[in-house]
Amino acid sequence: FIPKVGARLMSLDDPTTKMSKSLPDGCVNLMDAPEVIMKKFKRAVTDCETAVKYDKENKAGISNLLTIYCAATGKTLQEAEAEFEGQGYGVFKPAVGEAVVELLRPIREESQRIMAGRAPASGVGQQTLDRIHHVVDAAHRLELFRLDLLAGQLLQVHHQIDGVYAVELEILIKACLGSDG
Repeated sequence: FIPKVGARLMSLDDPTTKMSKSLPDGCVNLMDAPEVIMKKFKRAVTDCETAVKYDKENKAGISNLLTIYCAATGKTLQEAEAEFEGQGYGVFKPAVGEAVVELLRPIREESQRIMAGRAPASGVGQQTLDRIHHVVDAAHRLELFRLDLLAGQLLQVHHQIDGVYAVELEILIKACLGSDG
């Protein structure tokens, strides 16, 4: 599913380029603190006007913020324009930041909850390594057991073959020496 609005987010500090983590000031990260997100939106590049209207060609910054706001809130561009009509960028930019903060809040909180309950990375890594060693060791022991069984079966077959050869050799010797020998 690719939404009609918000499928491609542009950078907050250069609305003519795609939002990228390689440009951290123009990018919102999932784990950014709410105050960091708010600061980024308050600093977002816009034009000198104050009307909150979608016009990608002449108002790239505001159009980008409108796109982000609509993606975060589920509103249409027309609904967002109507909501901020006559209010200016000073009201609009913090509203976009708050919408994004609220959108990301459950993700950030759940991630923090999960990370708080885990052992340090080195401990987790060591536990994983120990489990891998245990599984490999168990698999190795199983393989050795299977090889022992196979060796035992081969030894039995070898003895059977030796017995057959011994009988055939005895018959051959008797045939060469005569049936009396």
